[in-house]
Amino acid sequence: MIAGRWARTCAFAAFCWIGSAADDFGTPALAQVQRSGEPSEVSQPNLTGDWGGLRSYLERLGITFTLSYTNDFMANVHGGIGSGAVGIGVFQPHVDLDLKKLVGLEGGKVHIHGLITHGPFFSATYLSNILAVSNLEAGPVARLYSLWYEQNAFNDRFSVRVGLMSADIRTATDHAGLFSNAI
Repeated sequence: MIAGRWARTCAFAAFCWIGSAADDFGTPALAQVQRSGEPSEVSQPNLTGDWGGLRSYLERLGITFTLSYTNDFMANVHGGIGSGAVGIGVFQPHVDLDLKKLVGLEGGKVHIHGLITHGPFFSATYLSNILAVSNLEAGPVARLYSLWYEQNAFNDRFSVRVGLMSADIRTATDHAGLFSNAI
């Protein structure tokens, strides 16, 4: 119950912040014709802009924020145990720290990644299905998804990462060959 309220509060705060920063969302429209063969102007690299210079200032210090939100709208119109529709979603805040820029530690990095999900369990409620139809289907919860420290040395030839992390594509591509049978 408390985690659900916390998740809704964080998601609401993020939406309010994004709404208040609406002036930074888009790039101004150009009143010029651009031909397909001409290179286009470089637009802002982030949807929310530079936050009045705060984002670039923090990046120079070694602090990078990434905020993402994904939403699914699902409906069961016939069959299952009942018809209905729900909206579910996940808000994912990330913080990356470059410790060389931040405190002078060569090759050190810290990564923090949270998940705040909202919405009901669609599959169990409407389909009587244990297997979720969406990978966002987790119920209302807030959790720490990853928190790790990485130290690189010898021109990135040696790397150690410790902490809470998933067995993701980096693990599969960097180390899967050790456990594969090459015939």
